Amino acid sequence: MENSTQKAFENYNNTLTSRIEERIKEEKAIKSAINRAYKLDTGINYSKEAKKMQIEKDLSQGFKLGRDFDEAKSTDSKSDLELLRKNFSSQRLSEGKAYFQAVEDGSMQTFIDSLPKKRDRKPITSISYLLKMYKKSLQPSVDETAEAETPDVGENAESQAEPQQETVKIPLNTEEDFVALMIERGLDLNKVVEIIFDLDKQSKVA
Repeated sequence: MENSTQKAFENYNNTLTSRIEERIKEEKAIKSAINRAYKLDTGINYSKEAKKMQIEKDLSQGFKLGRDFDEAKSTDSKSDLELLRKNFSSQRLSEGKAYFQAVEDGSMQTFIDSLPKKRDRKPITSISYLLKMYKKSLQPSVDETAEAETPDVGENAESQAEPQQETVKIPLNTEEDFVALMIERGLDLNKVVEIIFDLDKQSKVA
């Protein structure tokens, strides 16, 4: 009985279903590791006292890296800058500095407070994506942009507006077309003849 049970278990382990279940377990382990890394990088954890997600600066690798990079740049410490650039990519340092500044001025916490609940949004699993969403939130909306581009000219806009000059393409195929257009535009026939005569004189002189 024991041998048959063991054999059945071994056979199950070789099935596609068994392998898929193993992938599911590994996927959960990977997601858990990514989530832990995200918390270590951002220092964002749930606060029972505040009953919301809060940034703990001392637990944030991104914040501390950005702070140290910012200090090295402000003091022009070449040896420290060299040490940082040797061990961190330029993108990583830039993200750290951006995160440090946003946390320091309080705008990052404000952004986190405004986020929808996890189930209503795409999961945030990296400081890169967090910063991308944060920067996007600082951009004006389409409605605000349209309102800013539309000048508030008041009720007397029509009376105050300068008259717009109308551009007319003049057909130059024949003199008859030119004359017809000039008359259509309201010029006196005698004036049209005078203009044509003057133009004819100028062309002969030239």
